[in-house]
Amino acid sequence: MTFLHGINLNDVYPCHNISVSGQLFTVPQEPDLRSLSIEQLKYGPVLGGMYSSPRAVECLIKAPILRNGQHIRMGVPPNTYYLSAEDEAKLLKMSEVELVFEDIRRTVAPQAPSRLNCLWLAENNEHGRKHINEMLGNVYILSVEIAHEVNKCRVDTQWFDGYWKEPNLDYVEKYWKSEQANAEPKWEYLLEGTINIIDPRQIEYVKLYGAKS
Repeated sequence: MTFLHGINLNDVYPCHNISVSGQLFTVPQEPDLRSLSIEQLKYGPVLGGMYSSPRAVECLIKAPILRNGQHIRMGVPPNTYYLSAEDEAKLLKMSEVELVFEDIRRTVAPQAPSRLNCLWLAENNEHGRKHINEMLGNVYILSVEIAHEVNKCRVDTQWFDGYWKEPNLDYVEKYWKSEQANAEPKWEYLLEGTINIIDPRQIEYVKLYGAKS
């Protein structure tokens, strides 16, 4: 079965792995974030190693820095800058929301992939393509297949969007129970495992235009 996956061409991690192997994969954590309390994930200490998505970096590295009273410097010297107060607030809100979803996942769907360490896939059709653009903005969309599956679940993004606007724990439970929000669900697939990029032209495009390590 073919899926769609979106990457930021300015992000070194996916571009490097696609260029080298034509694959993307989730990264095992040590210690496994599932074994850490929500309080540890919220304030640190920061987990070591690499992460499977930019969102994990924001929630598990950047947000704890802010909560501990520090600020985040971006860019490469000499062209560095601090995140604006608005960007800091948005990052903290994203982290708070993701930690609520992680906390409830542990009770409602403990075997499901964590949103903090997974690959996001969409259905291979125009609805899926539109879905990725709505979630991630201007990203490069790849045609992929699952090469190795450790865990996978299908969930309706509309529950997440609803919670973002109106915090309601019922939305989070329905999300993890894979219930659809209405007659037109926006399905996303959370995967722990490995995906292959199946179009060699897309791999070459990433090699040419993607960020270099």
